Amino acid sequence: MARKLIEGLVLLINFSSTNELPFYYHFLLLQELDRYRNMLLDQKDFFSRGSALTQKNLMLLTKRIQSVENEIGDLSKCWYLSETKPLSKRKERPTTSSLRQQMKGALSIAAPREKTALAYTYGQSYGETSGNIHFNVTRLDLTDLRSRFSYGFAQCGQLALRIIQRAHDLTRLKPEGINKLLMRQDRNRPPNKAPTLKKFEKGDFVLANGPYLGEVIDITTSAFGYENYLVKYLEQTSLEGIDEDWLPSFEVQLFMKRAEMVRNVRNNTLQMEQDESGTPSPEFSEQEIYESTRDAVMEMWRRGLRKYFERTMIPKYKGGFGMGFDSA
Repeated sequence: MARKLIEGLVLLINFSSTNELPFYYHFLLLQELDRYRNMLLDQKDFFSRGSALTQKNLMLLTKRIQSVENEIGDLSKCWYLSETKPLSKRKERPTTSSLRQQMKGALSIAAPREKTALAYTYGQSYGETSGNIHFNVTRLDLTDLRSRFSYGFAQCGQLALRIIQRAHDLTRLKPEGINKLLMRQDRNRPPNKAPTLKKFEKGDFVLANGPYLGEVIDITTSAFGYENYLVKYLEQTSLEGIDEDWLPSFEVQLFMKRAEMVRNVRNNTLQMEQDESGTPSPEFSEQEIYESTRDAVMEMWRRGLRKYFERTMIPKYKGGFGMGFDSA
């Protein structure tokens, strides 16, 4: 169900740039063309001969598509095409672009709440649902199946809501009944805790991939508005030879903010020492305070913090049952 709803929302978001009948008709004809091509391929592969009726329908569909493409003129507007060439010059299969390409286009113009419903990336939405459906004996990340079901159920509700909103936008039909209430929801308001935006700063301490203690040394923002962090590992690394790595915001958690750490040392530790001794505490630069506190954090990490996070955060494989993980 989630896969179908994801496809539906992606299509509706992309059609907001081509909300005219010829584009809808063209898209539907292409889907019908794919269906007949697959039908003919089946007939040839499994019955040695193709049906004359199927071939005739293919010819009629081809003529109709060519006529619609002439009406459209500029095929570069057809975001759903795998190639923006006339039908006679395009490869036979597939006629439309992949869902990954369509999703990239949709996420580049989607409202914040639509991005949330689509789980922000292809892998975390359509890829995840595909992985749940397809047979894969090597997939060992099926943890906590009840939580996964609950997540999928909630995502379906979000997707359905966003589809209704987009459908009303495209059709310009006045919402009535419960749809009227649903349309009042503000899809342009970002979630309070958007996982693609952590708002870290250079110098912040983070937990990454495992978790491993690291320091943010650079930050970039993608065309989709997602933050990516260059993390320098301070102790152990996720793999030997990787001392620093670019990590998406999904894979990074805050451990300690640099600005708060420096401020606390100035306002609390140094001020307390001054009050107790009665003499002004020595002046330290922000960099000196940061370096000394970083050393202290690394020492705490070595003395037991890492072991604590290993017990509480790193999933352990349940070897005896052959499926799932134990997060305890």
